[in-house]
Amino acid sequence: MGHRSSFAILSVVALAIVSCTGGTTVITVGSPDGVLDCRRGEIPRGAGVFADGDSEQQAVEAALVNWLRDGASFANPTEAEVWSAVLEGNEIAIAVPEREGDGGWVVADVQTCGQPDTGPAEIDGSIDCAGDLVWTEQASLDAETPGENTPEEAIRLGLERHQERYGGEIVMIDDNTGSLVVDELEQAVTFATEAPAGGWVASTMIGCDEIPG
Repeated sequence: MGHRSSFAILSVVALAIVSCTGGTTVITVGSPDGVLDCRRGEIPRGAGVFADGDSEQQAVEAALVNWLRDGASFANPTEAEVWSAVLEGNEIAIAVPEREGDGGWVVADVQTCGQPDTGPAEIDGSIDCAGDLVWTEQASLDAETPGENTPEEAIRLGLERHQERYGGEIVMIDDNTGSLVVDELEQAVTFATEAPAGGWVASTMIGCDEIPG
């Protein structure tokens, strides 16, 4: 492996979005609180969305296009590294953009509100949380340090510290997505992208507020 020092966690935050109205105007001021406005009984869930673009805003707008078509606006809070879709003042979906080695941008998933799982769920790359909070981790990458040899190596490196603490199994969902499955539920999901200096890194991870085990 040999690249652990380049993977520095910048933050662990509750996934969130901000409020705005109309069109696709980007709002950068106001009072975002960093929390999805889920209805009673709903929890944050992965929407299974992947999008890319030449710019950060282009990738985010592509990721949130289904919500924008339904009349939502999208916003970028001033003190967060997430973008959001807002409908009728409610924060209903969030996207976490990430820069790739070629200079483009990707959004590996979108978080939105949904019903909690009460038993074994399909292993599909979307987290299965029993609680009402999720978190995201974003890594600081050394631009001159190459990543792992393969996407799977990067994913396993990113998830193994959670596996050591909570147990479970690391499962590859596809070539660029992996999950930590605990008691048949996906409790943390990470995505492999190309490092600026070559190779692969898992610099964004999404997980449940409380991992069983």
